[in-house]
Amino acid sequence: MMGEGGDEAIAPSGDISLLQSPGKSCDPDSASIVLPEDSCVPYEPYEHRNVTHPLTYWDALSHMIKGALGTGILTMPHAFKDSGYLLGFLGTVAIGAFTTSCIQILVRAQYELCRRKRIPSLTYPEILGAALSEGPARFRWLAPYGRGLSFTAMIVDEIGALCVYLLFIASNLSQVCVRFWGVTDLRLYMLVLFPPLLLISWVPNLKYIVPFSSSATGVMFVSLAITMYYILGDFPSFSDRTPVGHLSDLPLFVGVTLFSLSSIGVTMPLENEMQHPRQFTARLGVLNVSSAINTTIFAAFGLLAYLKYGDEVQGSITLNLPQEDTLAVSVKLLLSVSILFTFALPHFIVYDIVWNRYLKLRMNKSPSHTALEYGFRTLIVVITCKYDFFPEFGFACSTHQ
Repeated sequence: MMGEGGDEAIAPSGDISLLQSPGKSCDPDSASIVLPEDSCVPYEPYEHRNVTHPLTYWDALSHMIKGALGTGILTMPHAFKDSGYLLGFLGTVAIGAFTTSCIQILVRAQYELCRRKRIPSLTYPEILGAALSEGPARFRWLAPYGRGLSFTAMIVDEIGALCVYLLFIASNLSQVCVRFWGVTDLRLYMLVLFPPLLLISWVPNLKYIVPFSSSATGVMFVSLAITMYYILGDFPSFSDRTPVGHLSDLPLFVGVTLFSLSSIGVTMPLENEMQHPRQFTARLGVLNVSSAINTTIFAAFGLLAYLKYGDEVQGSITLNLPQEDTLAVSVKLLLSVSILFTFALPHFIVYDIVWNRYLKLRMNKSPSHTALEYGFRTLIVVITCKYDFFPEFGFACSTHQ
């Protein structure tokens, strides 16, 4: 049930070794699970979690909704063009259900691994490493490499998301402001964005990011409502719309929909920081409720926008709006504000994985610990801007100028 459990949430807990001291096993089903000598009492991971600023059910729900409700939804109408409106709607619902099921399995796997290893929480790299170390004997040698692979993939993925967010904001601002200032160089807009991005990246923990995430969700809903106003106005006949697209275009639809609906990066950090972790995977828990909301919004938005514009739908639905209409222009500004506030989420994921799990223990005794922590937060923003700002380090900036 939603109110089930009085468990404390998980704090990022440093670089936890997954191998315990040798002793006797209390689990008759697995000879590979080695526990300390004096520890045959069943271990409950949730009871050993300690978070300074734990998240409530509504805090986590807000983060989960905003984690998926980003720039990807603007591409859903074009994805429906590839799949057809009937297959697109059913496919979006199916993909939403599939991703939710996968995340449920992931969270439950983490709980079981934590119970076996007698530790309170795991990061993504540690989950993969622990799963390989507990799996078939012939695959256990892959455990250290699995941790490294997962670590690298997560960092690259989230840094890539930060780069896309920065480029999206700068591109939208340039389209709005060029008529007033005549400035088209995206790098100048990125310089203007650097201070607010830096301030957002300095928010100390997920609890304090909640107001930004909630505001971003509200602003996103307003911008989508304005977009729906244009979509539903003078709605044409859709008798010539394609119900089922070409087979060759379906992989593109699946890829775009998976990218748009996915919020996997924020899943484990949120579950690990919740005041009552069981509320995350309960029947009406954070995961199921947020997935139902996001899937419904994505499916309805993609369907209606495709039925409105048909084969003329653009890669981003904002390009189909009247470019000289003040209300339509305001959508770009609202989306920019929403994504600006969302910047804190993937930034925190990188910070949590690298600093809290690997660097914190090494820096804890340093007298300049706080300065080093905020220096690392700043470095993430600098790396993001570097890859977008300099064409020789990334293609995105030069491509969109």
